[in-house]
Amino acid sequence: MELLSFLSITGFALGWQRWRGSSGSSAILHAVSAALVVLFLAALANTLSSAVVILLATGSFLACYECYRHLRNGEQFPVPLGIFAVLGVLYWLLHSGSSLYYYDEYSHWGVFLREMLASKALWGADTNSMHPRYLPGTSLWQYYFAVYSGRPEGAAYLAQFVLLMTPLMVLWEKVAWRQVLWHIGLLALLIVLLFNFGHGFTSLYVDHLLGAWFAGILLNFLVERKNSNLVHLGSYLLPLAVIVLTKTTGVFFAMAVAGIIALLLLVPKTNEPQESMSRRWLRAAAFPSVTLVLCLSILFVWNSNRDSLAVEAGEGEAASLLGSIVSGQSVLTDRQQQELTRRFVEVLMHQQISKDEVSAQYNAFSYPIMSAFTERFRLTTFSMLGFSLIAIFLAWYALLAKEIRLRWLVASLSTWLTGVVYIAGLYLGYRYASKSDYDLLLSSYVRYSHSMLLPIALFCFSPLLPLFEGAQAKPVKLGEKLFVEKRFFIFAILLLAMYVFESPYLRPLYSEQPPHEFRVQTEPITERMRELTGNSPLWVFFPNDVENGVLGQMLQYQLSPGRVHVEETSVRLLTDPDSLREELRNWEYIWVANKNPEFQPAIEALIGRGLGDGLFRINLVGDQLQFVEVANSLGAGSQQQ
Repeated sequence: MELLSFLSITGFALGWQRWRGSSGSSAILHAVSAALVVLFLAALANTLSSAVVILLATGSFLACYECYRHLRNGEQFPVPLGIFAVLGVLYWLLHSGSSLYYYDEYSHWGVFLREMLASKALWGADTNSMHPRYLPGTSLWQYYFAVYSGRPEGAAYLAQFVLLMTPLMVLWEKVAWRQVLWHIGLLALLIVLLFNFGHGFTSLYVDHLLGAWFAGILLNFLVERKNSNLVHLGSYLLPLAVIVLTKTTGVFFAMAVAGIIALLLLVPKTNEPQESMSRRWLRAAAFPSVTLVLCLSILFVWNSNRDSLAVEAGEGEAASLLGSIVSGQSVLTDRQQQELTRRFVEVLMHQQISKDEVSAQYNAFSYPIMSAFTERFRLTTFSMLGFSLIAIFLAWYALLAKEIRLRWLVASLSTWLTGVVYIAGLYLGYRYASKSDYDLLLSSYVRYSHSMLLPIALFCFSPLLPLFEGAQAKPVKLGEKLFVEKRFFIFAILLLAMYVFESPYLRPLYSEQPPHEFRVQTEPITERMRELTGNSPLWVFFPNDVENGVLGQMLQYQLSPGRVHVEETSVRLLTDPDSLREELRNWEYIWVANKNPEFQPAIEALIGRGLGDGLFRINLVGDQLQFVEVANSLGAGSQQQ
C-alpha cells in the first residue's frame, strides 16, 4: 500500500504537467506541495481519513490514465518523473524494513505517527511527544504513506525520502534518457551531498529537508521561463507553504526564498520581451508580502488548532526565542557568554562540517565530542563558505551562458548571504535564547548549519549540470575516439574530489536500519503491557536511563498511543514521595520497570506492598490510593545495558 501512495503522487505530477504545461521537475514539486497542503487543511477540518482516500484514488487513477495516454501516443516519459519513480521503488526495496533509531525519531516524529494511525487525526493535548506543537507537515506526509501499511516505520522513511527528493528532481531537468553518465553522476552527487551535509536517506530529521526545498524551489524558478505569468508565480506559494509546515524556522527559509525570487523578478531577461519597470517592481514587492501573509496564516491556524485542544506551548517556541534575541537578554553570565563565543568561533573554524562514520555514533553534535573527529583536510563551516564564494564567481565568469549569468549570480550570491545570516542567527540563538548553560555545548550545531550549507553546495555544482547550458559544453578528448563534454569532465573531477576528501559514510545507503538493541529486548514486554492496560494512562518508573534518556523515549514510543509518562529520575521517589503519590491520582496504572535493589524500599513504601517490581492498577478509595497487582516480573531494567 505504501507504493500505492507513491503511485498517486506520481499521478498528480503527471496530471500537473499536462494541466500547466510545466517541466517534469516543476510538476513533481508542485504536485507534492499541493497534496501536502490538502492533507494539512483536511487535518484541521477533522476530515483527514476522507482526504487520504480521495487523494489515493484520484492520484492512482491519474497515474494509470497518464501512463496509458503516453503509451498510446508514443510519448516519451519525462526524465525527472521517470527517475523519481525508479528511485522511489528502489528505495522501498532497500529500506522497507528499516526501523527508527535516533532520539528525535522516538521522542516526537515516531510518536506523532503512532498516535495519528490510532486516532486517524492530529495528535491532541495528551500526546506522548515532547513537542506537541511541532508543525505537522512531515508527520502528515508520513501518515499518508503509512496509514494502510503493515510496516509503518519503513513507510515513514519512504515518505521522508520522497519529500527529500521532490525538489531535487530539478537536477535531472534537460538530461536525456540516453545520457547514462549524467544519471549516474547526478545520483552520486546527491549521495555525497545528502550524506555529508544532511541525514542521508534513512532519517526522519527535517533540517536537510529545509535545505533541499530551499535550493530546489530556486533552481526550478531559474530554469522555468514563465515567471512573468502571475498564475505560475502564485503556484510557488505551494512549495513555500511546505517549508513552513516542515519546521517553525521554515518561516525564515520561506521568506529568504521569496526575497530572492523578488530580486530575480527585477533582473531583466535576455532575448525576451521586456516588461515595464513599474510592473516588475510591483511583482517584486507583492510576492514576499503575500508569502509573509501565507507564513503567518499557517502559524496562526496551527496555533489556533493547538489552543483549541489545550495543547501547552513548550520551551523553545520560536516567538519566545526571537523575543529573547531582540531584547538581548540572556540567562548566561558575561563569562559564560565569552566562553560560548570562543567555542562558537572554534567550531566555526575547526569542526568538520561533513559527516563520517564517527558522526553516525552520535545522535547530534555537541562541543565535548569535537576531539572524536580526527580527520584532517575536511571542510569546516568557514572554509566551505570561503570556497563556495570563490566557486560562485568562477562559475559566473567562465561556465554560464550569457542569458542566465546575471540571474544565476543573483540567486547564488543571495543564497550564500542567506547562509551567512543563518549562521549568525544560530550564534545569537545559542547566546540569547538559551534557558541555561546547556547551550554552551552548542548542541546540534552541525545539523542546524547543514540546512543552509546544503543549498550552497548545490548551487556551486549547478552551473556544471545540463540544467544550465553554457560554454562548458565543449568536448574534451580522452582518447582516439573517446570524447566527453567539458562540463561533465569538470563535474566528474570535482565529484571525485568530494568522495576522496569528504568521503561520506555510505553503509546506511544500502542496508536497512536495524532496530535498537534495547527495543528488540523490550518489545515483548511493552506489547504485553499494552494488552494488560488497554492503552489506559500509564506511569512508568524507569530510573538509571542512559545520559540522553533515549531508552525512556523508546519505552514511551513503544507504549504509545496510550498516554504514558516515563519517570527517569529517582530523586522524587527518594525525597518527595508524598507529591509523587498525589500525582499518581491522575494515572490508572503504574509500571515499575527497573529491578535495581537500591530503589526497592522506596518503591515498596510508595505502593504499600512488599513487591517492588511489576504492573499495578491504581484505585482511588476515598482519599486513599490502592495499588492492585496486575502482573509481576515485567521489569525492563535488566535489559538496560
